[in-house]
Amino acid sequence: MLALFIISRKLKHYIQTFLIIVLTEHPLRSVMENSKAIGTLPKWASELRSYELKYEPRTTIKVQVIADFIVDFTSGVIDHADQLEG
Repeated sequence: MLALFIISRKLKHYIQTFLIIVLTEHPLRSVMENSKAIGTLPKWASELRSYELKYEPRTTIKVQVIADFIVDFTSGVIDHADQLEG
């Protein structure tokens, strides 16, 4: 939540203009809506409520996609290295 707050201060002109989708594994929405929060959390939450933020769970990257990317990327590098040697 602190990272969101700092980003909202530094990139205010971008955040005011666009819908921001926050991908997270943590329950930020429930923390922000908690009326019993203490300390600086209510201050951050009240400032962040003025922006159009949408919270979505982070999805996992399929291992096969990463493996395919590595194969595609390294095959070009290996072919180029073979040409340099020959």
